[in-house]
Amino acid sequence: METWIKILIGLIVGVFLAICYLWQRPLTDLGKVSRRLCVLNAVGWAIMLLPWSNKGHPPSIVIAIWIFWLLNLILLPVIALLLWICRNDHYERKSYVATASIYLALNIVVLYVVPFIGVVIGTIRP
Repeated sequence: METWIKILIGLIVGVFLAICYLWQRPLTDLGKVSRRLCVLNAVGWAIMLLPWSNKGHPPSIVIAIWIFWLLNLILLPVIALLLWICRNDHYERKSYVATASIYLALNIVVLYVVPFIGVVIGTIRP
C-alpha cells in the first residue's frame, strides 16, 4: 500500500476512535456492543497498516487482506444491524449512531465497492 493511503486510513480510524471514546460515547448496551465491534474492525485496520512482506507465493499481505475482508464480511452486517436497532429504539444518541454509520459506510466502500469497481474497470479495458 502507498504511504499516503496508510496515513489516510490511520487518520480516519484514529478520528473515529477518538470521537467514540472521548466525545460521543454510546448510552445503550447495544450501542456499546457496536462500539466494541467497530474497535475490533479498527484493530484489523491497524494490523493492515503494519509493514508486510511482498515475498512468497502468495505474498503474506494478500493472505492478511483476504482474512480481513472475510472477517468484515460477517462483522460489518452485524454492526449495521446493531446500529439499526439502536436507531429504532430512540434511546441511543443520534450523534453516535451517525458517526458509527459513517464509519461503517466508509468501511463498506473501501472493502467492497472500490475493489468491485476496480475489477469491473479492469475487465472493460483491453
